[in-house]
Amino acid sequence: MKSFFIIVASLVLFTGCTKDAVIVKKEVIPEVKSQIISPWPEGSREFHTALYFMRMAQDPNLRLRYQPENLFNICKCVLKQMEKDYEYDVFMAKFNNNLNPETQQYIYNATYGCSIQEVERMKKILPKIELKDML
Repeated sequence: MKSFFIIVASLVLFTGCTKDAVIVKKEVIPEVKSQIISPWPEGSREFHTALYFMRMAQDPNLRLRYQPENLFNICKCVLKQMEKDYEYDVFMAKFNNNLNPETQQYIYNATYGCSIQEVERMKKILPKIELKDML
């Protein structure tokens, strides 16, 4: 009787432990708006793109991940997004001085979305290499 109880308990224990759980992560891409509120002054977007590129190019991790041309494309995309979302005076007030967590999150989301687009563009440019061609 004891052995029967041990066998049943071990079967219940092992059958309960073998269940596999599958976790599906869904990648969320930030929404990109397409309407410009009001155009920025002449040359200001290019100036701020150059400043943002300079800041990003100083990060060694980004220099290892992206070529300068790709990093500049990401910066252009981010500033185009900011131009669509903010008037120039509001942009200067929010993003020129100390950044609060809300504006930091906006910059992160815009940069992340633009980097996903740039990585997709980079993947399309890469040549397709077959395994048989590598030998």
